[in-house]
Amino acid sequence: MTKQDMTGMADPMMIFGGDPSAALEELKDHLLIAPASVWLDVVRRTNIDRHYDLLRWITEQPECDQSIAQLVFYKCKPAQMIERRITVDPDHPNRDAICAIVANKFENGQYPERLAGLMPGEVDSHIANLEEALESTPPEDRVFDVASQLLATSDEEATPIDAAWVAEEDDHVRLLYQANDLTVIGGMNDFRQSEAPSVAVGVIESLLSIVRRPKSAR
Repeated sequence: MTKQDMTGMADPMMIFGGDPSAALEELKDHLLIAPASVWLDVVRRTNIDRHYDLLRWITEQPECDQSIAQLVFYKCKPAQMIERRITVDPDHPNRDAICAIVANKFENGQYPERLAGLMPGEVDSHIANLEEALESTPPEDRVFDVASQLLATSDEEATPIDAAWVAEEDDHVRLLYQANDLTVIGGMNDFRQSEAPSVAVGVIESLLSIVRRPKSAR
């Protein structure tokens, strides 16, 4: 379907005939030709309870670098998942699975070096929470081991994203993201996130300030 066809439709899901699986496959194809900074942007817009399949797919792709994997890992709140006897949570049955996948791949050196930078401090509070949980959880009671790279804080600058890849700047991307129920500022699903929507929107707005900054100021 052409970009013109997509932008002419009021309901983003109708682009895909109302089929969520078709929308997800299109999003995956979109990511496979996108730079690492776009993968990070998509992860920031997800909700673990609605986007488990997407997030798990991301962590298993060869294009997933250490920054992307680390952001997915902390999206799943590993401090709550690390202790074996409390991981069976009927409200969040999938978080421990993704945490274990990412932790094991980090432990085995299976993620490429960082291709894009996280925002300064983006995962710092999550790291502090996990370190506290590790101190109180004996190794034999842990669901997964945590590699030192996962506990590394970010002192980099966020990698800018070209406007052509940003939902708030490009109608094609906006409709694709809305069809996949990703957070889009100014979109119909801004505040449907179940976990701190203002945080997700705040991070996206910070990145938009980079995208929209005049080139001479970068």
